[in-house]
Amino acid sequence: MTKQILLMATTAVFTITASAASATGSGYFELSYDAFSAYEHDNEDEDSSNSGTISGAYAFEIGSGQSIILEGIYHTDEYGTSIYEADTIAPQTQVGVHYMYTLNSGMKVGAFAGYGDAPHEDDDEHYQVAFGGVEAIYAVSPDLTLFGQVGLGTSLDADALESSGFLGGTFLRIGATYSGMDSTALTLDMEIAGSSEYEDDDEPGSFLSVGLSGITSLTADDTWSATYGARYAVFDALGDSNSISETSLNLGIRYAFGGTNALDAGIIGLPYTPLRASVWTPTMD
Repeated sequence: MTKQILLMATTAVFTITASAASATGSGYFELSYDAFSAYEHDNEDEDSSNSGTISGAYAFEIGSGQSIILEGIYHTDEYGTSIYEADTIAPQTQVGVHYMYTLNSGMKVGAFAGYGDAPHEDDDEHYQVAFGGVEAIYAVSPDLTLFGQVGLGTSLDADALESSGFLGGTFLRIGATYSGMDSTALTLDMEIAGSSEYEDDDEPGSFLSVGLSGITSLTADDTWSATYGARYAVFDALGDSNSISETSLNLGIRYAFGGTNALDAGIIGLPYTPLRASVWTPTMD
């Protein structure tokens, strides 16, 4: 039933986004190639994964200064069992909704909620996470914008699973986007998160993610853009020596619609660690 609900929700996000391309509002579709490299510190195992991501977002107004943002992500992984002590990683899906309110010409505030699905071959290692929080976007100048998100999350049905996942989780994400270059914007973001339980009830989780990403317009009207980025993340079970550090690179193509760039529309994405920490949970056994 959960898989059916998630599939319906994901399909709805992408269907709404697709139909929105010819309606009011603004957003994007993106297809990217991702190269991951991970190191498991306890057993000194290394592995890599070549994968892909399909993502989309759609923002539309619901009243004066108010907007709703829908977004969805579908991501594949191909890590082998050399680093994975449990079943191999299956494709993950994440959906989210934001409410944004424009306080003035330079600042937006809002709230968001999301759901992530991190299945594995074994149903006992099928981690699902629900999360939500508040967010803000502040334009310091025409070329520099700051943003932040803070919130809570938790694993669903954790008692029925082999481990706990992102149970009793908290996260803080901050970032800055610089758009002072011709046709290019760069974003630096950092996320600090933790969970009261991760691999087990006596092993809380500690997570860190730092990313640098960019977007460069390929057309005069900004309809088509190249996207690229790098990210370093650490997933640590504090009760023992299990820890994963992961580096990723991505290169993609984005199609934008609606005439408003993502940041101006209030699209800053969802936090990274709740779902990705859930993905790596079985490795902490």
